[in-house]
Amino acid sequence: MSRTFFLHLQKDFLQVHPVDVWWISIPVDQLLLMGIISIKHACIADVYDHQETGNDMKQRPMETIQELQALDKKLASLIARRSRLLGDLSRNRQDKNKSLADPELEKRLWQVWKKELQPSNPSLVRQAFTLLNSMGYFEAERPHGDKPFCLYPTRRPLDHEFPGPLDLELVRGLVSMAALTPRQCMLEGLNVNDEILELVKAANQCGAKLSWRSSTLLGQGMGDVDLDGQSLFLGQSSFNFYFFFCLGLGHPCRIKFSGSATLKTLNLRFLLNLAPALGARLSSIEPQSYSLPAKLEAGGNLPEEVEIPEDADPEFVRALMLAATTYSSPLRIKYPRAAEVQVTDCLKIFAACRIRAQEQGQRTITVQPGQPVLEDHADIPLDPLLSGFLLALARMGKGRVRLKGNWPRKCARAEKILDLMRRSGLDIELEENGIAARDGEPRHKPVFDLSSFPEITPLIFPLALTREDDAPVRLLLPRESIHLETVLDLLVLLGYQFSQDDEGLSIFSRQAHHDKSPAWTSPGPCWSLGYCLLSFRFPGICLCNPGNLAALWPGFWKIFTNLSPKKAQESDEHFQKSRKRIRIQGD
Repeated sequence: MSRTFFLHLQKDFLQVHPVDVWWISIPVDQLLLMGIISIKHACIADVYDHQETGNDMKQRPMETIQELQALDKKLASLIARRSRLLGDLSRNRQDKNKSLADPELEKRLWQVWKKELQPSNPSLVRQAFTLLNSMGYFEAERPHGDKPFCLYPTRRPLDHEFPGPLDLELVRGLVSMAALTPRQCMLEGLNVNDEILELVKAANQCGAKLSWRSSTLLGQGMGDVDLDGQSLFLGQSSFNFYFFFCLGLGHPCRIKFSGSATLKTLNLRFLLNLAPALGARLSSIEPQSYSLPAKLEAGGNLPEEVEIPEDADPEFVRALMLAATTYSSPLRIKYPRAAEVQVTDCLKIFAACRIRAQEQGQRTITVQPGQPVLEDHADIPLDPLLSGFLLALARMGKGRVRLKGNWPRKCARAEKILDLMRRSGLDIELEENGIAARDGEPRHKPVFDLSSFPEITPLIFPLALTREDDAPVRLLLPRESIHLETVLDLLVLLGYQFSQDDEGLSIFSRQAHHDKSPAWTSPGPCWSLGYCLLSFRFPGICLCNPGNLAALWPGFWKIFTNLSPKKAQESDEHFQKSRKRIRIQGD
């Protein structure tokens, strides 16, 4: 039992309203000092000697927790209000063809933060300030007419055939090469999403002559890349920023980079440290910041070899390899284990573009300079994740779906997707020029191990809920996965009972009486696709932000809304216009 004195403070002392009084522990030797303070400020209501018991010691932490909850409730409300106000201002700037962020306003607000907080760690406080601003910019970027979209898929068994979506990463790499080739080219059957459009627009600003129409990209050929003096807005894709940053390294130049709210939260600390080794200097325009907007100053003096640190974004390695084809001499790159997939993708792109690269030892590769020549009929496999969402329709819609295209071979993620889809009850058959899925009966225990590839959770989670036996469904998902919180959110929203442990969670039956689920806001495009799958089991559920699919797969909504038998023919006619070929026209 400890002997302590407590001061009963009136709420106006700290101007905090969630609680009426505050209890603050005061050591005995400071009592006199506090007495003097009380005379000056007349804000201490009373002082008394208190014998602290065991129950008091247990109760005070609980009171502190409740106090924090009350403060967080008020803080969250203030953040939401701030985001709306900043979003309105940013939207007005967009209407006048100005950038989202108002530099003068940000400076004035940052001065308020510095004055009120007097931070001992300015960099950390600056990151918090940037994140809060980004919430307002996200609000401004959200489509103004993006109203909740209630999902009512067809109730009849499905029987459809589609050209499957091509591998997104390989397509993006080919578009990057199309921007650099001096030859005319035409890429057909592409999923031209927002990130690819942002890449095309930035490339055109630097001298490329690219255009697009529906799912076709046309290139008129270009000369040397000219980035000097450019101010590039790169949208929301980190790859796009890395790609143009790396292109700038090959020549003396000065470039300013900016982007959407997503890129304003991108941590560039590793790149700020790496830039000097690449003969360049990258600096954030905002003080104490490690994100965009930023300026690049490059001397064009690249080393023969560069070692990429372990904490680097793997997408930077992809961008560096592609941009290295424009350098005046070969570049040897030592890359971290996390970037092995990106390196493999680049080698496939190089094979299609006649670019030479040599693997040398463990995680070391040398990229030779050269002009890309896009091959006719390049073999681009299907995107396993996006194709998986279409194949899953056969299970959700109790029918059959066939995709035209080549399923990727020797791809661990693609094999995992097939295994878990079969475990859910899909009968899948790999064909010579396609893949087919048919609704069947589950033949395995309802255990879905997502620990190796948590990014496929939005696809597998809806399939896991189709099990109709009494056995609980097990999802093995790491606690640190960003997808776990979304899974828990949806289970509560849809009325499922579940339990959580260190390895994942067990999902039990749905509550017999569950109120209609409110409209749900998806955290990303893949979860919007997963929510569409869930609508087969829960027709009428509503999605608050259907527009976010434009960043990944804008053509999906046409597929989804044309699934009914009456519109099947119309849907097929639409997709027959897009072919999975790459044609090259000679000079």
